[in-house]
Amino acid sequence: DPWNVQRIAPTAAQTLGSTARRFVFPTATGAQTRRLYLADSVVWLTPPAARRVNFKTINPVAPNFIIITHPKLMKPAGTVANAALEYAKYRASALGGGYDTLLVTAPQLYDQFHYGERSVLALRHFAQWVLAASPATQVKYLLLLGKALGPGVTPGMVNLPGYFGVDANYTTRVLGEQGLDLVPASSASSSDNFLSADWLNDNYIAKLPTGRVPASTPDEVLSYLAKLQQHEALGLADWRKNVLHLAGGLSQADYVEFGGYLDKYALRVPRPLFGGSVKTIRKSGPDPVVQVNISRELNAGLSVIQYFGHGAPTEFNLEIGDINDPANDYHNVGRYPVMMYNGCAAGDPFFTPATFGASWLLAAQKGSVGMLAQASESYTYLLDPYQDLMYKLLFNDASW
Repeated sequence: DPWNVQRIAPTAAQTLGSTARRFVFPTATGAQTRRLYLADSVVWLTPPAARRVNFKTINPVAPNFIIITHPKLMKPAGTVANAALEYAKYRASALGGGYDTLLVTAPQLYDQFHYGERSVLALRHFAQWVLAASPATQVKYLLLLGKALGPGVTPGMVNLPGYFGVDANYTTRVLGEQGLDLVPASSASSSDNFLSADWLNDNYIAKLPTGRVPASTPDEVLSYLAKLQQHEALGLADWRKNVLHLAGGLSQADYVEFGGYLDKYALRVPRPLFGGSVKTIRKSGPDPVVQVNISRELNAGLSVIQYFGHGAPTEFNLEIGDINDPANDYHNVGRYPVMMYNGCAAGDPFFTPATFGASWLLAAQKGSVGMLAQASESYTYLLDPYQDLMYKLLFNDASW
């Protein structure tokens, strides 16, 4: 307890051996457990030597597409010398939007904006500095190019004591990057909007429109970049009018409620200006998870895959399967949908091993090109109006 510090002295425990010691916690109850950290009083931990740091000169006003990545992703992959730089070069090109692109690394920001200490606050300070120096009317985009681990998540951990990272003492803040926490996330219920939102004044909208590509290797960066380039070069095509709805649930009441939401959204798809068509697959029965194969619809081409139901980082009521499993026969080269998944933690990219959304996003030459979903717990009374407005703007509003 950091607010009630106690010194726990050992006592002899002869029944356990002549060198054994017993530790008694005076305030402990039978239901409590303790994690003990042992240190060698003879061999002291030696801090690393001080090193010289040269700050990079950054113009906060000029760039309108900012990429925060990690040195691990600025390595060769295939014939490309620097994967992250290749992504930045695309965004600076005419085909990629002609943005004034700035590429920085998370370790660089630790030094420049957080006194060398590894913390997501360095990214927050950087984002706030950019916003303070820029005109309020200037739109700047922020891309986090690299994976993050949420609180309590460690490499290879499949099940947490109560997930969403409740075991906050065992975190990347203590264990370091571990090869995966490359561009760090915020605290519990992690959200990248944290970096630029004015949450101190109860405004949780990101002032820098923010996205993340949760890549952990240079190859994954280039796999996603190749799909993005193909997607943004697309012209008009009939398959881009196709939308697939997946209705999940656990009970008859769920089926009526979740299916009703999707039926309401479906009315917007054939209207001007989108003029598309919708197919709906509905779950039924008592089984919590039902497998469904969508290879026919996916391979023919889908613009949007929309799910509404219960969820987790790796599983849903209607389970469409592993994008990389050959048995599923998923082959949609050049026809990459945006996935909109409404379910608890459906879009959590901060878990490990690979989550559903991240695996579909990073799969080479198949899968999705975007994932829009909740990173933590979600509720229908919030999801429904949000999703309905999304369909209205994307499919029926000329200004979008």
